[in-house]
Amino acid sequence: MAVYHLGVAGVRQLARPIACAMGKGVNMHPSLQRTLAQTAKTHKTAEKEVIEMVAEHLVIHTIALSALVYYITSNDQEIERKQKELDELKQEVQQQHQKFLLLR
Repeated sequence: MAVYHLGVAGVRQLARPIACAMGKGVNMHPSLQRTLAQTAKTHKTAEKEVIEMVAEHLVIHTIALSALVYYITSNDQEIERKQKELDELKQEVQQQHQKFLLLR
């Protein structure tokens, strides 16, 4: 449970600068401002809290996407390594077969 709380605290710590930047940028983008205002009204929360929640979700999704990309690339590397080992084994079997045919 402590790891969970540590993770939540880490996400919130990473999200604060993003939320601050989003808060400043909301004034320049009326459509984003309307969307955040509607969300705040729907959930009966302050616009600032909605911005913080959006920033936290952005951080969580970024971390999840990074983990997924890492998994896919490491899996591809593992497949390439296994394919290389298989090719080496095939080559070794062919060499042994050639030696066997010469000894006959």
